[in-house]
Amino acid sequence: MNKQGFSFFFLFIFVFMCFCPAFSQSSNQELNAIYSRIEKGFSISFFYEVVGKEGQILNKGEKVGTLFVKGEKFKLDYEGLRMVYDGRELSYFNEEENTFTRLIPTQEELLEINPFYSFLDSNKYEIREERCDKDVKIYLFPRDRKSYNMEFLFKSTKIFPEKLIVVAEEGIILEFNINKAEELGDLKIKFEQSHTEFPNSELIDLR
Repeated sequence: MNKQGFSFFFLFIFVFMCFCPAFSQSSNQELNAIYSRIEKGFSISFFYEVVGKEGQILNKGEKVGTLFVKGEKFKLDYEGLRMVYDGRELSYFNEEENTFTRLIPTQEELLEINPFYSFLDSNKYEIREERCDKDVKIYLFPRDRKSYNMEFLFKSTKIFPEKLIVVAEEGIILEFNINKAEELGDLKIKFEQSHTEFPNSELIDLR
């Protein structure tokens, strides 16, 4: 999978479909919960479907993916891809192509891979919410219109989104379902990797 492929792949929009009142300014209770989790570190496991603009299922993931986040650092393991951002450099191993790539990513690229990165600079977004009984939908609208809208669903008393939907400009939708979310706690995650861990792979240095 090339760089354009993975950047599109992990562009998230969080959503929950229900009838709710009009937008209001966010109370930030749910947002503060995400801020806290990003600072402390968390992991999510998920599976996904790709849906066409006519509603047909184009692809369905066969394996569960895992995303680890702590501050601006993150690690992603999904179907033969291992991606790590250490706060400066992004590297990823592609098992299918047997390549190990290193690059200095832009903020847009980081956001497209890890949507939680947007919370590190939330001033770039207008934040609103919809409440539907105990469910809350949080919207982040980019002020500069160069980013994608994002929606976060907080289902009932849970403090983490349950479903994520990615809407591409072509009308294709990626639906992600989170089946587990937890804080890292004392779990030590190494947010770094090197080419030596994949000695038979081809090194692609884009720095």
